[in-house]
Amino acid sequence: MISRPVIIALALVPVLAMCLWPDPAHALCTDPPSPGVNWQRCNFDRLDLAAIDLSGARLRDASFIRADLSGSKLVEADATRAKFINATLNGTVFDNAKLYEADLTKADLTEASLNGADLRLARLFRAKLRGQTS
Repeated sequence: MISRPVIIALALVPVLAMCLWPDPAHALCTDPPSPGVNWQRCNFDRLDLAAIDLSGARLRDASFIRADLSGSKLVEADATRAKFINATLNGTVFDNAKLYEADLTKADLTEASLNGADLRLARLFRAKLRGQTS
């Protein structure tokens, strides 16, 4: 028969492991921009993020209101419900990106690439769409 202190110690091991083990899916809004970064629910309003590579990034519910992402790559990024209101997205590549329910109100998408992008229920009210490819 196993003693009571041993049973308690064995029960605490998984709890301690969960508390001390880093969670790879946890969004760190201070992480530098890079392919595959997890910026879920982060706020980047009014920031200059031009010409960065966010391919495969997790951007769900993130906010880029009035941000400059011109010339950036968001290929296969998950930007579900992200806010790009009044954002500068000139030449941004959204190929195969998930923009489901994204808000692109008044965004400047001049010459942006949207090939294969999921724009279901996306808001494009007064967005500038000149010269974009899709």
